[in-house]
Amino acid sequence: MKCMISGADLKPIVKVAAMVACDEKWAKPALRSLLISVGSNGATIRSTDLDTWFEHDIAFIDVLEPGSVMVEAKPLLRIIRSMKGPVILETVGPELHVKNAGAEFKLESSDVSEFPEFPKPEATIVSVDNGEFARILGQVHSASRHEPSRFQLCGVYCELLADNVILTATDGKRLTNGQVSTYNPDRIVGKAIMGNNVVNALEELLPGAGSTIVVSIPKDTPEKASIFYFQGAYWRLWARALEGTYPDYRCAIPKSSPAYVLTINRKAFLASIKAIPAVAGEVKVTLEPNCNVVKLVHQSGHSELPMTLDGAGFPIRFNGVYLADALKTMEQEQVNLSVESAEKPAWFKEDRYMHLLMPIVKG
Repeated sequence: MKCMISGADLKPIVKVAAMVACDEKWAKPALRSLLISVGSNGATIRSTDLDTWFEHDIAFIDVLEPGSVMVEAKPLLRIIRSMKGPVILETVGPELHVKNAGAEFKLESSDVSEFPEFPKPEATIVSVDNGEFARILGQVHSASRHEPSRFQLCGVYCELLADNVILTATDGKRLTNGQVSTYNPDRIVGKAIMGNNVVNALEELLPGAGSTIVVSIPKDTPEKASIFYFQGAYWRLWARALEGTYPDYRCAIPKSSPAYVLTINRKAFLASIKAIPAVAGEVKVTLEPNCNVVKLVHQSGHSELPMTLDGAGFPIRFNGVYLADALKTMEQEQVNLSVESAEKPAWFKEDRYMHLLMPIVKG
């Protein structure tokens, strides 16, 4: 096998393939590796850890000699990460030689016959606007849990309805919820939990996916899907859904009107919170709205910012890191923080996205 490909095209593909491949030393070589298959019309790169499967076609490639090779994903990524210009991939005996600008690296290859087969589920096709899906998914993912004590929270909960898909994430202290319109001709409905590793891969893939992507679930078990399937212009991603039951998040979403709404400049608010020094690894900030200013009281002092207030304001205390994370996901210049009480979740909301925060309640 021998081919030449742009390093700029190759690097993001290998990056996602390395994210999907297993990085545990005890795993079989095939699960730590990616498979590069080069034919007369282009190439395909594949990787899997048997829970997630990824493949990406490469059309713009100079094929000098068709063939295939399987090499470990992480070492290949480290080699090509700093390369610029065209990269030559060539198999020489049991090795893959990677050449670029006079430099040459060698990687040991494995038997391509050991690479696992990919699933081919029959799926119901549902199309979504790529830009909207990428934006909402990125916003919602910010609240997912990343330590496995409650594994079912380590991802994004997806509910496919007749006209849209609802995405939800929570770590127990904050909750995000967003909706994306769909083209769902069969009006299929279903629900499943998409793991963080899959979301991380999608966040890398979606910016270059084209105007629409396909999101689908198996026809045989739509009410509780076991495998997700995503398809972009040149890539496909399969993933097992996380097992477990997602908590009833709807009971946390406020149903009554807020006691007050605080409107403030997002960038100024975020900068003030980020300037607060951590004490014992924590940032705690109390918002004290009064007339046309809000006072940010914290362990090291206080600061004030202009704002507008709708309703009778009262103090409410937050984890400063969570408050900053929420502001980072918002897009509007002016944000609205709705507060129901000092003990109940407060929330930011814009368009089809909501971010809830639990306040710190003094014991």
